[in-house]
Amino acid sequence: MSFDAALIKQLIQARRIAVQAEIGESGVKKLIEDFRIGSGEASAIWLARTKELPLALDDGQAIKVCKALGLQFVTAIHILLILVSRGRLSKEIAAEKLKALSHIGRYTKKIIEDAEQRLRE
Repeated sequence: MSFDAALIKQLIQARRIAVQAEIGESGVKKLIEDFRIGSGEASAIWLARTKELPLALDDGQAIKVCKALGLQFVTAIHILLILVSRGRLSKEIAAEKLKALSHIGRYTKKIIEDAEQRLRE
């Protein structure tokens, strides 16, 4: 089991994350068909849209779907910059995390450079 999966499992067991068992299957299927996204992304988008909540994601195609549907979203880079702006994370540590994201994520060079510039401000 990956680290992320183990962490999510632990948060669910501690009831810090709630699992939504009922989703609109027809709506999820339509998202999959219309936008060619995976079932996990489609389910998350359907739930966020239904609950009128922003969504945290990094999948490029899912981000395009959110934009098309007018759904608010944040990425790992957004969260990193928010933590810095609120004083919850130092710029130095954020720069290290951003460097890691540039290697493991699928962010364009332009997105990484923009985030680096924001960290310098």
